[in-house]
Amino acid sequence: MPCRAVLSGGFYFIGSGVDADKKQGLIERTLAVYQPRTKRTLSHEDAREIAANIVGLFQVLREWAAKDQTVSATADSKVRERSKPKTLPQAAGEKKDDERRNAGQ
Repeated sequence: MPCRAVLSGGFYFIGSGVDADKKQGLIERTLAVYQPRTKRTLSHEDAREIAANIVGLFQVLREWAAKDQTVSATADSKVRERSKPKTLPQAAGEKKDDERRNAGQ
């Protein structure tokens, strides 16, 4: 199950829709991954904040990707519209030729 976070006061809080065991497991895993990368001892609150920031980062990336797809789709439709061949008005003689061909069918 994906981790969920709630934005409150500019901070993401993990816990919305996540049971306590999964939340604790996420915090423990975050500590296991990030503790070796720092000299300072990380607290459970540090791990919660790290996890929340990562969730927030991926939420922003997902939003940007969705916007890019929307912009791309809009741009693609405009390009297709511009690249459609334009029909030129027929000259009077061409119209008569077309009418003769159609009448013979």
